[in-house]
Amino acid sequence: MAQMRLGSLVLALWAVCVGPAMSEDLAALLEDARAGGDEASVLYVLQGTETHVAVAGKLRPGGRNARADDRFVLASVGKIFTAVAILQLAERGRLGIDDPVSNWIDPEIAASLALSGVTVRHLLTMTSGIEDYYTDDYLDEVLEEPAAQTPVNALRYAEGPRLFAPGTQFDYSNTNYLLLQLVLEQASGQSMAEY
Repeated sequence: MAQMRLGSLVLALWAVCVGPAMSEDLAALLEDARAGGDEASVLYVLQGTETHVAVAGKLRPGGRNARADDRFVLASVGKIFTAVAILQLAERGRLGIDDPVSNWIDPEIAASLALSGVTVRHLLTMTSGIEDYYTDDYLDEVLEEPAAQTPVNALRYAEGPRLFAPGTQFDYSNTNYLLLQLVLEQASGQSMAEY
Protein backbone atom coordinates (compact mmCIF):
# COMPACT_ATOMS: atom_id res chain seq x y z
CA MET A 1 0.00 0.00 0.00
CA ALA A 2 2.81 2.43 0.92
CA GLN A 3 4.55 1.58 -2.34
CA MET A 4 1.39 2.37 -4.28
CA ARG A 5 0.98 5.68 -2.43
CA LEU A 6 4.60 6.60 -3.21
CA GLY A 7 4.14 5.73 -6.88
CA SER A 8 0.99 7.84 -6.97
CA LEU A 9 2.91 10.67 -5.31
CA VAL A 10 5.65 10.53 -7.95
CA LEU A 11 3.13 10.57 -10.81
CA ALA A 12 1.17 13.37 -9.20
CA LEU A 13 4.38 15.32 -8.64
CA TRP A 14 5.25 15.00 -12.30
CA ALA A 15 1.80 16.31 -13.20
CA VAL A 16 2.13 19.21 -10.77
CA CYS A 17 5.66 20.08 -11.85
CA VAL A 18 4.92 20.34 -15.55
CA GLY A 19 2.29 22.95 -14.80
CA PRO A 20 2.69 25.96 -12.53
CA ALA A 21 3.62 24.32 -9.19
CA MET A 22 2.29 25.91 -6.04
CA SER A 23 3.52 25.12 -2.51
CA GLU A 24 -0.08 24.76 -1.32
CA ASP A 25 -0.79 22.15 -4.00
CA LEU A 26 2.33 20.24 -2.97
CA ALA A 27 1.32 20.34 0.69
CA ALA A 28 -2.11 18.89 -0.16
CA LEU A 29 -0.50 16.24 -2.37
CA LEU A 30 1.96 15.29 0.37
CA GLU A 31 -0.81 15.06 2.96
CA ASP A 32 -2.83 12.78 0.67
CA ALA A 33 0.20 10.55 0.02
CA ARG A 34 0.82 10.18 3.75
CA ALA A 35 -2.80 9.03 4.19
CA GLY A 36 -3.08 10.82 7.53
CA GLY A 37 -0.05 9.13 9.11
CA ASP A 38 2.01 11.01 11.68
CA GLU A 39 5.43 10.46 10.06
CA ALA A 40 7.33 13.53 8.98
CA SER A 41 7.52 14.22 5.27
CA VAL A 42 9.29 17.07 3.51
CA LEU A 43 9.07 17.62 -0.21
CA TYR A 44 11.28 20.02 -2.17
CA VAL A 45 10.50 20.75 -5.81
CA LEU A 46 12.79 22.93 -7.90
CA GLN A 47 11.00 24.44 -10.88
CA GLY A 48 13.25 26.70 -12.89
CA THR A 49 14.59 29.17 -10.36
CA GLU A 50 11.75 28.68 -7.88
CA THR A 51 11.84 26.24 -4.98
CA HIS A 52 8.57 24.96 -3.57
CA VAL A 53 8.48 23.26 -0.18
CA ALA A 54 5.77 21.22 1.51
CA VAL A 55 5.99 19.81 5.04
CA ALA A 56 3.59 17.46 6.83
CA GLY A 57 3.60 15.26 9.91
CA LYS A 58 5.34 15.22 13.27
CA LEU A 59 9.11 15.40 13.76
CA ARG A 60 8.88 12.60 16.34
CA PRO A 61 5.91 10.50 17.45
CA GLY A 62 3.77 12.74 19.62
CA GLY A 63 6.16 15.66 19.08
CA ARG A 64 5.95 19.00 17.33
CA ASN A 65 5.16 19.47 13.66
CA ALA A 66 8.07 18.95 11.30
CA ARG A 67 9.71 21.93 9.57
CA ALA A 68 11.61 22.06 6.30
CA ASP A 69 14.86 22.94 8.09
CA ASP A 70 14.72 19.98 10.51
CA ARG A 71 17.38 17.29 10.29
CA PHE A 72 16.12 13.85 9.32
CA VAL A 73 17.68 10.42 9.50
CA LEU A 74 18.21 9.11 5.99
CA ALA A 75 17.86 5.50 7.08
CA SER A 76 18.80 3.01 4.37
CA VAL A 77 19.19 5.72 1.72
CA GLY A 78 22.58 6.34 3.37
CA LYS A 79 23.70 2.86 2.32
CA ILE A 80 23.88 4.01 -1.30
CA PHE A 81 26.18 6.88 -0.38
CA THR A 82 28.30 4.61 1.80
CA ALA A 83 28.70 2.02 -0.96
CA VAL A 84 29.65 4.68 -3.51
CA ALA A 85 32.19 6.20 -1.10
CA ILE A 86 33.77 2.78 -0.43
CA LEU A 87 33.98 2.07 -4.16
CA GLN A 88 35.54 5.52 -4.75
CA LEU A 89 38.19 4.74 -2.13
CA ALA A 90 38.83 1.36 -3.79
CA GLU A 91 39.12 3.04 -7.19
CA ARG A 92 41.68 5.45 -5.72
CA GLY A 93 43.67 2.55 -4.26
CA ARG A 94 42.98 3.56 -0.64
CA LEU A 95 41.47 0.16 0.18
CA GLY A 96 40.68 -3.13 -1.51
CA ILE A 97 37.21 -4.61 -1.83
CA ASP A 98 38.63 -7.97 -0.78
CA ASP A 99 40.54 -6.52 2.20
CA PRO A 100 39.76 -8.19 5.52
CA VAL A 101 37.52 -5.83 7.49
CA SER A 102 39.71 -6.46 10.52
CA ASN A 103 42.48 -4.49 8.74
CA TRP A 104 40.32 -1.38 9.00
CA ILE A 105 38.45 -1.79 12.30
CA ASP A 106 39.55 -1.31 15.89
CA PRO A 107 40.92 -4.70 17.06
CA GLU A 108 38.53 -4.84 20.04
CA ILE A 109 35.52 -4.35 17.78
CA ALA A 110 36.87 -6.89 15.28
CA ALA A 111 37.28 -9.45 18.07
CA SER A 112 33.86 -8.80 19.64
CA LEU A 113 32.13 -9.29 16.27
CA ALA A 114 34.31 -12.23 15.20
CA LEU A 115 35.24 -10.51 11.93
CA SER A 116 37.78 -13.13 10.91
CA GLY A 117 37.21 -14.00 7.24
CA VAL A 118 34.86 -11.05 6.62
CA THR A 119 35.89 -8.77 3.74
CA VAL A 120 34.76 -5.35 2.60
CA ARG A 121 32.95 -7.12 -0.26
CA HIS A 122 30.99 -9.23 2.23
CA LEU A 123 29.81 -6.07 3.99
CA LEU A 124 28.83 -4.39 0.71
CA THR A 125 26.82 -7.42 -0.43
CA MET A 126 25.25 -8.27 2.96
CA THR A 127 26.93 -11.67 2.97
CA SER A 128 29.03 -11.28 6.14
CA GLY A 129 26.78 -13.35 8.42
CA ILE A 130 27.03 -10.70 11.15
CA GLU A 131 23.94 -10.12 13.32
CA ASP A 132 21.91 -6.94 12.83
CA TYR A 133 22.41 -4.40 15.62
CA TYR A 134 19.08 -2.74 14.77
CA THR A 135 16.97 -4.63 17.31
CA ASP A 136 14.07 -3.67 19.55
CA ASP A 137 16.51 -3.48 22.49
CA TYR A 138 18.76 -1.07 20.59
CA LEU A 139 15.81 1.09 19.53
CA ASP A 140 14.48 1.18 23.09
CA GLU A 141 17.86 2.39 24.33
CA VAL A 142 18.37 5.15 21.75
CA LEU A 143 14.80 6.39 22.00
CA GLU A 144 15.28 6.66 25.76
CA GLU A 145 18.75 8.17 25.44
CA PRO A 146 19.51 9.59 21.95
CA ALA A 147 23.17 10.19 22.88
CA ALA A 148 23.55 6.39 22.97
CA GLN A 149 23.25 6.30 19.18
CA THR A 150 26.94 5.85 18.41
CA PRO A 151 28.59 3.26 16.16
CA VAL A 152 30.46 1.61 19.03
CA ASN A 153 27.31 1.33 21.15
CA ALA A 154 25.25 0.04 18.23
CA LEU A 155 27.81 -2.65 17.47
CA ARG A 156 27.38 -4.07 21.00
CA TYR A 157 23.95 -5.24 19.84
CA ALA A 158 25.50 -7.23 16.98
CA GLU A 159 27.80 -9.28 19.19
CA GLY A 160 26.92 -12.92 19.08
CA PRO A 161 27.39 -15.99 16.96
CA ARG A 162 27.62 -15.46 13.25
CA LEU A 163 24.49 -16.40 11.31
CA PHE A 164 26.54 -18.18 8.62
CA ALA A 165 30.06 -18.32 7.18
CA PRO A 166 31.00 -15.17 5.21
CA GLY A 167 30.05 -15.31 1.55
CA THR A 168 27.76 -18.32 1.83
CA GLN A 169 24.37 -16.64 2.27
CA PHE A 170 22.62 -13.28 2.19
CA ASP A 171 21.11 -11.56 5.24
CA TYR A 172 20.08 -7.89 5.34
CA SER A 173 21.96 -6.52 8.34
CA ASN A 174 22.42 -2.83 9.07
CA THR A 175 25.62 -3.78 10.89
CA ASN A 176 27.33 -4.32 7.54
CA TYR A 177 26.96 -0.67 6.57
CA LEU A 178 27.78 0.63 10.03
CA LEU A 179 31.06 -1.28 9.77
CA LEU A 180 31.57 0.15 6.27
CA GLN A 181 31.23 3.62 7.77
CA LEU A 182 34.10 2.80 10.13
CA VAL A 183 36.15 1.38 7.23
CA LEU A 184 35.46 4.53 5.19
CA GLU A 185 36.54 6.79 8.05
CA GLN A 186 39.75 4.83 8.63
CA ALA A 187 40.65 4.58 4.93
CA SER A 188 39.84 8.20 4.09
CA GLY A 189 41.01 9.85 7.29
CA GLN A 190 37.70 11.76 7.37
CA SER A 191 34.45 11.36 9.23
CA MET A 192 31.47 10.12 7.25
CA ALA A 193 29.98 13.63 7.36
CA GLU A 194 33.20 15.21 6.06
CA TYR A 195 33.59 12.70 3.26
